[in-house]
Amino acid sequence: MSWHSLLIGARALSANPLRTALAALGVIVGTGALVAVLAVADGVEAYARQQIAATTDLQLVHISSRTNRTLDGLTLPRPDTLRLTETHLATLRAALGGIGSATLRFSGGATLGGFPDDSARGTEVISLEAGPPIVEENALLAGRWLSIEEVRDSSAVGVISMALAGRLTRSTDYTRALGRRITLEGTSVEIVGVTAKPDNSQMIAWVPQTRFAGLVAPPFRGALPSLLLGGSTLESTAEVVSRATAWMRALPPGDADRLALANRSDRLRQAQQSMLGFKLLMGSITGISLLVGGIGI
Repeated sequence: MSWHSLLIGARALSANPLRTALAALGVIVGTGALVAVLAVADGVEAYARQQIAATTDLQLVHISSRTNRTLDGLTLPRPDTLRLTETHLATLRAALGGIGSATLRFSGGATLGGFPDDSARGTEVISLEAGPPIVEENALLAGRWLSIEEVRDSSAVGVISMALAGRLTRSTDYTRALGRRITLEGTSVEIVGVTAKPDNSQMIAWVPQTRFAGLVAPPFRGALPSLLLGGSTLESTAEVVSRATAWMRALPPGDADRLALANRSDRLRQAQQSMLGFKLLMGSITGISLLVGGIGI
């Protein structure tokens, strides 16, 4: 561009200062609105995805052993129940690749003690590997998750739900629960973390997987584990389901029929449609912002 062209442009702009100022204002308003809408859209979407991952089970997939079968309209125990093992977990993780994560989970009940009034209560106990769980229950309110060393050494430590922490300390200051001890089936367990749950009234204790059998009531010590899978995003959860289904079909003959896969596919589709609708809405607002800038020009 030559200096002569710049000079002609400057003369044209100075010929009508009001029109020039209004045009510049239109560009500024349109650009500012565009940036603001995109920033708000990204922030709202990120917050919505975080809340979905932390407070719902939409991104979770469960694979469990079938313990019953139906014969002539009657539900009867299966004589060939399949027990999931670490070998199943390893091959499933390989099948998932990098789109999701998986863990072997045990759950059961235990008599809970350690309350100020010395009362005995019941709680759900869930096994936990080192680090935060898959998608679910991943919002810590205080403290930390279990370390690799604690799981390896079967340490008597645990993470508890906010409901359990509140009843234990009679306070909403969850840091007061850290370092305190509860008893699970008579075994003292130190609290190292407090986590949020969608159902705030549910009392749960997460303990090292290697210590699980000694911290639950006898009927649960031989409980069948399940495989818990999690998609990294809403969109990837459908692919996790697809790969998990393919993994089940690749098992030895008859094994797939002894397993059940469950997830909230209907709610997942609703969430995905809602996110798509939100993006379309933000896109239309962005288009209006661009139109405003164009009119200004």
